Amino acid sequence: MKDGSSCSSCMCMCPVTWVSQVLLVVGGLNWALVGFWDFNLVTYLVDSWPMVEQGVYGLVGLSALWTIWKLVKSCCNCSK
Repeated sequence: MKDGSSCSSCMCMCPVTWVSQVLLVVGGLNWALVGFWDFNLVTYLVDSWPMVEQGVYGLVGLSALWTIWKLVKSCCNCSK
């Protein structure tokens, strides 16, 4: 919603933010798997392509930076 009111629908997010949120969830779930069961899903799925694995981790990191920027940008205290 453009008027600044909150929206619970994912349809209100721009595509970059939506993809960023999906990548953060995937990254978080992967870290949970690593932490609890010593199983790295990304490595399991793309083991034979180390460059793809590195790219996935890079995209998750960029997603985190994007989300931090969006949070700071939308924070009432930070934007003053």
